[in-house]
Amino acid sequence: MTAPSPEPPKDGGRSFWEGHRERVRIFSNDLRARGVRMHWAAPPLYRLLWLLRIPAKPPLFQSFVGIFATMGSSFCLLWGAMMQLLSSAFPPPSALQPFRTGFVWTAAVAAGAFVGLVMAAVTRRKARQLALPPWDRYPAESVAELFR
Repeated sequence: MTAPSPEPPKDGGRSFWEGHRERVRIFSNDLRARGVRMHWAAPPLYRLLWLLRIPAKPPLFQSFVGIFATMGSSFCLLWGAMMQLLSSAFPPPSALQPFRTGFVWTAAVAAGAFVGLVMAAVTRRKARQLALPPWDRYPAESVAELFR
Protein backbone atom coordinates (compact mmCIF):
# COMPACT_ATOMS: atom_id res chain seq x y z
CA MET A 1 0.00 0.00 0.00
CA THR A 2 1.45 3.35 -1.01
CA ALA A 3 1.13 6.55 0.97
CA PRO A 4 -1.17 9.15 -0.51
CA SER A 5 0.63 11.96 -2.29
CA PRO A 6 0.45 15.30 -0.54
CA GLU A 7 -1.97 17.82 -1.98
CA PRO A 8 -0.42 20.77 -3.78
CA PRO A 9 -0.63 24.08 -1.93
CA LYS A 10 -3.81 25.98 -2.71
CA ASP A 11 -1.97 29.29 -3.02
CA GLY A 12 -0.21 28.39 -6.26
CA GLY A 13 2.82 26.82 -4.62
CA ARG A 14 3.92 29.89 -2.67
CA SER A 15 5.26 29.50 0.83
CA PHE A 16 3.59 31.13 3.79
CA TRP A 17 6.37 33.71 3.97
CA GLU A 18 6.10 34.60 0.27
CA GLY A 19 2.35 35.11 0.66
CA HIS A 20 2.87 37.36 3.69
CA ARG A 21 5.56 39.37 1.91
CA GLU A 22 3.29 39.85 -1.11
CA ARG A 23 0.41 40.95 1.12
CA VAL A 24 2.69 43.49 2.86
CA ARG A 25 3.85 44.82 -0.52
CA ILE A 26 0.26 45.26 -1.71
CA PHE A 27 -0.64 46.88 1.60
CA SER A 28 2.27 49.34 1.36
CA ASN A 29 1.33 50.29 -2.20
CA ASP A 30 -2.34 50.65 -1.25
CA LEU A 31 -1.60 53.01 1.62
CA ARG A 32 0.89 54.99 -0.45
CA ALA A 33 -1.86 55.46 -3.05
CA ARG A 34 -4.17 56.70 -0.27
CA GLY A 35 -1.55 59.27 0.75
CA VAL A 36 -0.50 57.53 3.97
CA ARG A 37 3.14 57.96 4.93
CA MET A 38 5.29 54.85 5.15
CA HIS A 39 6.10 55.36 8.84
CA TRP A 40 2.43 54.52 9.49
CA ALA A 41 2.21 51.67 7.04
CA ALA A 42 5.54 50.02 7.88
CA PRO A 43 7.50 51.56 10.75
CA PRO A 44 11.20 50.66 10.96
CA LEU A 45 10.59 48.13 13.76
CA TYR A 46 8.16 46.17 11.59
CA ARG A 47 10.45 46.35 8.57
CA LEU A 48 13.17 44.85 10.77
CA LEU A 49 10.81 42.07 11.88
CA TRP A 50 9.93 41.32 8.25
CA LEU A 51 13.62 41.37 7.30
CA LEU A 52 14.15 38.75 10.01
CA ARG A 53 11.28 36.78 8.40
CA ILE A 54 8.93 37.26 11.35
CA PRO A 55 5.45 37.55 9.79
CA ALA A 56 4.10 40.29 12.05
CA LYS A 57 0.94 42.09 11.03
CA PRO A 58 1.46 45.75 10.14
CA PRO A 59 0.61 47.96 13.12
CA LEU A 60 -2.53 49.35 11.47
CA PHE A 61 -3.98 45.81 11.59
CA GLN A 62 -2.93 44.93 15.14
CA SER A 63 -5.03 45.27 18.27
CA PHE A 64 -4.36 47.96 20.86
CA VAL A 65 -2.71 45.37 23.12
CA GLY A 66 -0.57 44.01 20.26
CA ILE A 67 0.72 47.46 19.35
CA PHE A 68 1.29 48.30 23.03
CA ALA A 69 3.26 45.09 23.58
CA THR A 70 5.35 45.34 20.40
CA MET A 71 6.18 49.04 20.53
CA GLY A 72 6.44 49.27 24.31
CA SER A 73 8.68 46.26 24.81
CA SER A 74 11.02 47.18 21.96
CA PHE A 75 11.34 50.75 23.23
CA CYS A 76 11.89 49.48 26.78
CA LEU A 77 14.69 47.13 25.70
CA LEU A 78 16.44 49.67 23.48
CA TRP A 79 16.11 52.54 25.97
CA GLY A 80 17.17 50.36 28.90
CA ALA A 81 20.22 49.02 27.08
CA MET A 82 21.26 52.52 26.01
CA MET A 83 20.80 53.91 29.54
CA GLN A 84 22.66 50.96 31.06
CA LEU A 85 25.61 51.63 28.75
CA LEU A 86 25.55 55.34 29.56
CA SER A 87 25.34 54.71 33.29
CA SER A 88 28.34 52.38 33.00
CA ALA A 89 30.32 54.97 31.07
CA PHE A 90 29.34 57.78 33.45
CA PRO A 91 28.76 56.12 36.83
CA PRO A 92 26.65 57.88 39.44
CA PRO A 93 28.08 58.92 42.84
CA SER A 94 29.16 56.00 45.00
CA ALA A 95 26.14 56.35 47.32
CA LEU A 96 23.78 55.69 44.39
CA GLN A 97 25.88 52.94 42.78
CA PRO A 98 23.89 49.99 44.29
CA PHE A 99 20.64 51.37 42.84
CA ARG A 100 21.93 52.11 39.33
CA THR A 101 20.68 49.01 37.49
CA GLY A 102 17.32 48.96 39.25
CA PHE A 103 16.71 52.63 38.53
CA VAL A 104 17.73 52.32 34.88
CA TRP A 105 15.41 49.39 34.19
CA THR A 106 12.51 50.83 36.21
CA ALA A 107 12.77 54.01 34.17
CA ALA A 108 13.02 51.95 30.95
CA VAL A 109 9.86 49.98 31.79
CA ALA A 110 7.99 53.20 32.61
CA ALA A 111 9.19 54.83 29.38
CA GLY A 112 8.29 51.71 27.36
CA ALA A 113 4.79 51.64 28.87
CA PHE A 114 4.28 55.31 28.04
CA VAL A 115 5.56 54.97 24.47
CA GLY A 116 3.52 51.78 23.99
CA LEU A 117 0.30 53.45 25.20
CA VAL A 118 0.78 56.54 23.05
CA MET A 119 1.71 54.56 19.93
CA ALA A 120 -1.18 52.13 20.40
CA ALA A 121 -3.71 54.96 20.85
CA VAL A 122 -2.46 56.96 17.85
CA THR A 123 -2.13 53.90 15.60
CA ARG A 124 -5.60 52.55 16.40
CA ARG A 125 -7.08 56.01 15.72
CA LYS A 126 -5.34 56.10 12.33
CA ALA A 127 -6.57 52.56 11.55
CA ARG A 128 -10.17 53.59 12.32
CA GLN A 129 -9.81 56.61 10.01
CA LEU A 130 -8.61 54.35 7.17
CA ALA A 131 -11.40 51.79 7.76
CA LEU A 132 -9.15 48.86 6.87
CA PRO A 133 -10.52 45.30 6.83
CA PRO A 134 -9.00 42.66 9.13
CA TRP A 135 -5.55 41.43 8.03
CA ASP A 136 -6.81 37.93 7.25
CA ARG A 137 -9.23 39.41 4.67
CA TYR A 138 -6.73 41.88 3.23
CA PRO A 139 -6.30 42.62 0.42
CA ALA A 140 -9.71 42.61 -1.13
CA GLU A 141 -9.56 41.26 -4.67
CA SER A 142 -10.19 44.72 -6.15
CA VAL A 143 -7.23 46.17 -4.25
CA ALA A 144 -4.99 43.20 -5.04
CA GLU A 145 -5.62 43.53 -8.77
CA LEU A 146 -4.72 47.23 -8.72
CA PHE A 147 -1.26 46.64 -7.30
CA ARG A 148 -0.10 43.39 -8.94
